[in-house]
Amino acid sequence: MGGSASKVTNAGSVRNASRPATVEDFIARRNEQLSKLGLRDENVAIIIKVDEELFQNVTTLNNINMLIARFYADNMKDEDVATRRVGPLDGFGVDGLYRMNASKKNNDCLIHSFLTSTCENFRRLEQNSKDEFANFFRRTVFLTLPAVKCFLQSERAAGQEMAGRVMSTAFLEEQELRLLAAQFRVNILAATGESGRFQPATRETLLHMLPAECVPGGAFAHTIAIYTNGAHFEALRDDDGYTFSERKIGDFIRRSENVANARQGVGNNGMAEAIAESLKEASAKSAKKPALNRRAIANSIGIPLAELNAYTNAELKNFIGGGKRRTRRRTRRRRA
Repeated sequence: MGGSASKVTNAGSVRNASRPATVEDFIARRNEQLSKLGLRDENVAIIIKVDEELFQNVTTLNNINMLIARFYADNMKDEDVATRRVGPLDGFGVDGLYRMNASKKNNDCLIHSFLTSTCENFRRLEQNSKDEFANFFRRTVFLTLPAVKCFLQSERAAGQEMAGRVMSTAFLEEQELRLLAAQFRVNILAATGESGRFQPATRETLLHMLPAECVPGGAFAHTIAIYTNGAHFEALRDDDGYTFSERKIGDFIRRSENVANARQGVGNNGMAEAIAESLKEASAKSAKKPALNRRAIANSIGIPLAELNAYTNAELKNFIGGGKRRTRRRTRRRRA
């Protein structure tokens, strides 16, 4: 696992990643830390040997938390201070889900998001240390994970392409996220901004996406949620934390499906009439731009306000008369 990241050419990748820390870098830092404690040489040697063995056997989330605790003990804060909220998750019809900051440095946001969702000690690191460890994990640890090595052997062409992507500064893809899910036995609920839907990746779905021999047996321990808009990844959490019960997951999926279907004009349950009535009332009260009464619309059609707030004003108004407005414009142009 030692050594710096090699520069592998990959079509479309961004080059010149900052050099990731190596195992040797961490061990040197550890020696420096221990020397300040005045420990006997034989005791230092025992501690360093444990460190080296841990680096060689990163297979569980506990291993990652232990590595971070051993090498960043002096640089850890309360996680609510070290990991900040970016804002609420909009567009999915769900209240109380928050997007968490994920550094874009070296395009490592997928790694930041996964480690934020799964590792308490990573969440406690200052930003510079987060950037360093994510860089190290991506370019030094990832390709040594058993699930990843299995994939590289089973899917040689796809594996070679993925390896080039990982070792460069290219944007990582959902394939890498699936392999992390398989390796660390976690279900991942992906909130996909392009579709406005939640898509679960469980052990059962991974069996259809990865070689079966690369997916461990037995139920996965818990479920995390990660948002992506196709150009960035961010961890999601609610007020209870970063893992979600089956009940919550089912509710998230149902609500996002309702919003996505309504956007496609499927089963809008009288939305056009409710919006038209809201605009009529607003116009009667003010000669200026009428404001939509979103709460009244939500109550009228029987959906939570959070689901209605997934729409922009333009999208809501498009439920009424949108086609007629476009037809009038085309008619005027033809007359001209």
